[in-house]
Amino acid sequence: EFLNMAVLLFAGDAIYSYENRTLHFHLKPLLSKDFFDANGDCDFLLFNRCRVFYHNPKHLDCFEGVHLTYVIGNERYEGEVVGALAQAIRDGKIARLDVFIDR
Repeated sequence: EFLNMAVLLFAGDAIYSYENRTLHFHLKPLLSKDFFDANGDCDFLLFNRCRVFYHNPKHLDCFEGVHLTYVIGNERYEGEVVGALAQAIRDGKIARLDVFIDR
């Protein structure tokens, strides 16, 4: 039960969807601003392979609706990651994912 709650808080209830024959990856954290350190950061391990770093410099409560920007390597993805890169996350080929939280 605890692990299920942690996944729901940090990732959301459905991190993947399949739309128009394309895989979509989208986190939906439900974290209070209290989960973040003084710099507005926190992290968790997804699928035991991908370290997800949340960056929340405005110390926003995530359950009030936020915009996420994903950074993988030097590339930015607004709102979600789709296609082959979403599959690479699922397959454990992405070791680090930075997610910036804003309104």
